[in-house]
Amino acid sequence: MKKINKKGFTLTELMAVILVIGIVFSIAIPSVSYVIKASKKRAYRSHEDVMKKAAIAYLTQNSNSIPINEEECFLDVSFLINNKYIKALKDPDNSDLNCIEGSFIIVKRSDKKDDNDNYINISLNYTPYLNCSRNEKPAGIIKPTNSCNTGAN
Repeated sequence: MKKINKKGFTLTELMAVILVIGIVFSIAIPSVSYVIKASKKRAYRSHEDVMKKAAIAYLTQNSNSIPINEEECFLDVSFLINNKYIKALKDPDNSDLNCIEGSFIIVKRSDKKDDNDNYINISLNYTPYLNCSRNEKPAGIIKPTNSCNTGAN
């Protein structure tokens, strides 16, 4: 009698391997998609931080542009890019696009005075609005009419 040389896997073994691979993928894919979404969210926040730091740098060098009293003004991202305060901000969802058109920072002055009407604390609050491909304008954000970069505030 001839001995049969059996090489390969049975159908049951192959099905078991495919099942295990399927279970691993069903666990891994949601985790990977969460990591991707979280990194994009961090990229948006990082862009907003860069915008704030650029606005601070501009207003530090151009103190005549700081709003007076309790007024607010805006700085366009395109202005900050053109004046080399920041580089173009790439859209985290689509790296072929920039987050320039329609992006701005609102700068609001908040003064605190003592009982004799003397200033004891002058602070500037920076609220960035980043307009990228999928971002929708947050409710309540209205672009001020005064531009910080004119010095006419």
